[in-house]
Amino acid sequence: MNWLEEAARGIIGSFHILRGRATEDVWDWFNLTESGFWRSFSAFVIAAPIYLAASRLGVPAELNTDAQKAVVGAAMLKGLLVLALQWISWPIVMVFVARQLKLSQQYARYIIVYNWSTVLALLIQVPPVLLYHYGLVSMQGAAFLMLFALGLVLYLRWQVARIALAAPALLAVMLVLLDMVISIGINRVFM
Repeated sequence: MNWLEEAARGIIGSFHILRGRATEDVWDWFNLTESGFWRSFSAFVIAAPIYLAASRLGVPAELNTDAQKAVVGAAMLKGLLVLALQWISWPIVMVFVARQLKLSQQYARYIIVYNWSTVLALLIQVPPVLLYHYGLVSMQGAAFLMLFALGLVLYLRWQVARIALAAPALLAVMLVLLDMVISIGINRVFM
């Protein structure tokens, strides 16, 4: 299977996870081999342009001077670096967490699904930004839609933890919260 096919299958599989499909055939969508583990980190190659496009679309069009564009560009680059740091930090943290929780057997499967589902998580957050950018909703409307999107992303993360780690529901909630705290912490330190 080539990389594009693996990426498409990983994202489609993530959508099935979002829907709560905990059946054995959901794993057919993912490359659960050792090479599939390492290749899943390349989902960043898809996630980065989505992040950059959404970041740019979220900036008002009236910012059109060169100085304003430079500031926006620098902020987008910094955001991309923070995204990369977040992308790397959670799998490292999960090595230790999985050991402590006796979930090491499912660690690789979890990270594979987590990485591909991050692309889906970013795609879920794009529609409110697009609607705002094209003037179809107000800033308040976009904020409400983004809140809904965030809820869907948190639900996706919970499903990934619950299904891919075979974790009890409450433990999956705790893992999502820990992931969120780490992401917010990285954001605060570097943004």
